[in-house]
Amino acid sequence: MPDYFINTTMKTRIIILVAAFLIMPAMKAQNQQEPKILDANNIKYLNAYAENNFAKTSSIPILIYLRLAVIDSVNNQAYLHKLNDIFQRGVTNDGNKVNVLIPPGWKKEAWYYTEADKKSENGFAFIDVNSMPYFGNIDFSEKHKNLNSAQKLAEKLNVFIYFLAEEQASNYGWFWEVLAPYFTSLRDNGHIETFSYLISYSMDEVGFREWALNHKAEIDEFRKWNLDYHW
Repeated sequence: MPDYFINTTMKTRIIILVAAFLIMPAMKAQNQQEPKILDANNIKYLNAYAENNFAKTSSIPILIYLRLAVIDSVNNQAYLHKLNDIFQRGVTNDGNKVNVLIPPGWKKEAWYYTEADKKSENGFAFIDVNSMPYFGNIDFSEKHKNLNSAQKLAEKLNVFIYFLAEEQASNYGWFWEVLAPYFTSLRDNGHIETFSYLISYSMDEVGFREWALNHKAEIDEFRKWNLDYHW
């Protein structure tokens, strides 16, 4: 263990661990040569794919911006804002209920997907449409109003990853076969809350540092799992 970990206060050590989680994967990603195909550590390519698919789907940009929030620490807050924009897309709250408007051009027939429809390359229409009401409810409902942004993100990820796991076997393509398994594994290993706090840490909301101080073991466990994950 490096000397600076031994000689720092516990609070400082937690901050160093959080920073290391965000910065080390970013350094690895930046040092890689630009690939001929999309990969999970290429910041430039991931950003381009997210922008190209932003208006067509919510699921692909969600997958990408969650990944970018980890590997591109410099722009972490920008990705969090983009994620919030996606989670609140088409959602309004009139004070009495949460309303969801399916964006123009989206496949409304996704509500009635057949098995043949589901077997499509990088197709996420079913998840796009069905996850929107849940995202809106988490942002605007009375039940969730006292949650901080990391807790709300964790709730949304639980919903999103549930749909990913349910539909993964019926679909194929790079996003289904490479990015989606990372997040289903994240859930299966019990790291959703820790992941949500770590990528939200730059927002520096009240209670974030206290949470980190009280969850040192979870941070260590998640960081090891993340570094050992085989893409």
